Amino acid sequence: MKEGLEKIIRKIILPKYPSIKDYEIEVNTFRPYIGGGKKIGYEVYRVNYFLAPDEDGTFTVTDDLPQIEKLTETLFNMLGPKNYQRLGVEFYSYKD
Repeated sequence: MKEGLEKIIRKIILPKYPSIKDYEIEVNTFRPYIGGGKKIGYEVYRVNYFLAPDEDGTFTVTDDLPQIEKLTETLFNMLGPKNYQRLGVEFYSYKD
């Protein structure tokens, strides 16, 4: 799932939104110990986007942010996540 998410971010989201300078995907998996611990309780994918600051060095919330989040969620859902897989999107200011 992580590889597919990385591929769609590189091929679809990054070209569409040049203000995104970098990204990372973190995966947090919880496996309850009950029953031997092999069953996954949940798996959360968090996409952290790093955006370029404005000319004055500040980070301004724009209308692009909800669009980026919605597009990321839509593409994640197109990958066919399992019922225990979730997605979160966060934005950070990118500093060189």
